[in-house]
Amino acid sequence: MRLIGSSRASQPRYTIHWHASGKSVSYSSLDFEARVDAEKKLLSNIGIKAGTKVGIRGDNSYLWMVTDIALTELDAVSIVFPKEFNDHDLDDLIATYGLSFFLISDAATVSASSDPNIAVMGQIEADNHTLRPVVKDPYPVTDDDHSFVFSSGTSGAFKGMVISKKGVRDQIETFCAAHDVTENDSIIFFMPFSSMQNRVLYYAAITFNADIVVVPSTMLLDGLKRYQPTFLVAPPIFYEAVEKSIKVAQARVSLIKRTLLAVASRAVRLMQHIIPRRASASLLRRIHRNAYDIFGGRMRVMITGMAKIGLSTLEFYKTLGLPMLQVYGLTETGVVCVNTLTNNQIGTVGRPLPGNNVSIAEDGEIVVHKEAPETNRFFHFEDSSEDTRFEDGGVYTGDLGHLSEDGTLTLVGRKKSTIVGNSGVKVQPEPIEKVLEENMLVAKAVLVGLDNGRSLGVAVQTIRSIDGIEYTTLEEEVRKVVRDMAASFKDHLRLAITEEDFTADNGLLTRNLKINRTAVRTHFFESTLAR
Repeated sequence: MRLIGSSRASQPRYTIHWHASGKSVSYSSLDFEARVDAEKKLLSNIGIKAGTKVGIRGDNSYLWMVTDIALTELDAVSIVFPKEFNDHDLDDLIATYGLSFFLISDAATVSASSDPNIAVMGQIEADNHTLRPVVKDPYPVTDDDHSFVFSSGTSGAFKGMVISKKGVRDQIETFCAAHDVTENDSIIFFMPFSSMQNRVLYYAAITFNADIVVVPSTMLLDGLKRYQPTFLVAPPIFYEAVEKSIKVAQARVSLIKRTLLAVASRAVRLMQHIIPRRASASLLRRIHRNAYDIFGGRMRVMITGMAKIGLSTLEFYKTLGLPMLQVYGLTETGVVCVNTLTNNQIGTVGRPLPGNNVSIAEDGEIVVHKEAPETNRFFHFEDSSEDTRFEDGGVYTGDLGHLSEDGTLTLVGRKKSTIVGNSGVKVQPEPIEKVLEENMLVAKAVLVGLDNGRSLGVAVQTIRSIDGIEYTTLEEEVRKVVRDMAASFKDHLRLAITEEDFTADNGLLTRNLKINRTAVRTHFFESTLAR
């Protein structure tokens, strides 16, 4: 699959800014493409060609990106292992997945291997490395296979998915067209490249001649200020954290100044229908300069959609005039629906991209039909409560939603996260969680079913330590919300209030930063005594 040389510009002039370990290095498109070409030759010299399966494991690095593009250009098939596989024996992975070769990221702490089938990225030697013969491939490839990837859903279990070349090309074209990506853009990355979403996005940057900025996740805020990107894709948890920090800063401003800013902001928003969008955006940028500066001052598009996000957060960014857009997609399908700068319907995930036909099944499940889904089949599926599946020529997403007359999609929740009480009453947790997260003290709220539907568990993460009247008030509010929105559980509620962060490291979030409900249930309501 050709990426190098596919740029829309006659002369590619994108730059890759790489920031790691306190150091920043910039690579021109010429530097990058020359390194990719050199890596292709090294890979070819040891026999890697179209259809060869190559394992990749390790942290983000410049050579990770180079290697991925080189394999893509050769039409080899990468199998990308996330960090959850770091303790797996490489020989076992090679045998289990029918690999011919394995590459370890140079960003990992590794020593040189004497195994001729394993190399560190950038250290392939034709005299010392060779391919391992695959006698019987348990997962044979097809001409349309681009990469094998692993994704974890809300249950935490792994799904192995085969990414389609045709699907990747479709994503690059439709997603970038919807958001008008051009050579004037600069896209920032901070999440693992083992996520297919990030790889498709840097493929798109190369295709559309946009600059690429890569920073560690711990350096995202610094990276935004330093490199002033125009395009950001981030999970709700990031935008929600920034929202709360902005509100804390706003609270320190005098009441008179806050009132003046609010009045000026409202006046501009009221005029948005009669003045050009760029003009109103420029005015709002001046009014809320401090908030814009957090994102670098040049931000043009801010995408979210990997998990639920509160309506108040979307409204907050709209009030500031910051370009927050909620979208919807899965690794199985790619991005399906998007809001855009010219049609941003707050509280929805927008309209389908060209080529996506969205319908709602009788039970409310979202079904997507498209000629070029990002995934063409599963190759590995652990026991899981996930029910995303290919059926009748479509993808049954496992998500619940409804469509408006103009085709705009609104998400309701996850089908398998529905809590069924022992009386048969069904409760969808996401809407209740969104209401609870409106409280300024609440960073995260998660509902889970307990005792075979006899009771409801609510885990609430607070932004700081609370006790006394604050604790009691929050507890009363949680119970009131449950009474109002899930009355059947009002007398069967178990509550856990904690300061503990929900992270992928402690397992409360999946690698894709979605809530791991199974882990939340175990951690707060089965291993410990909830209040």
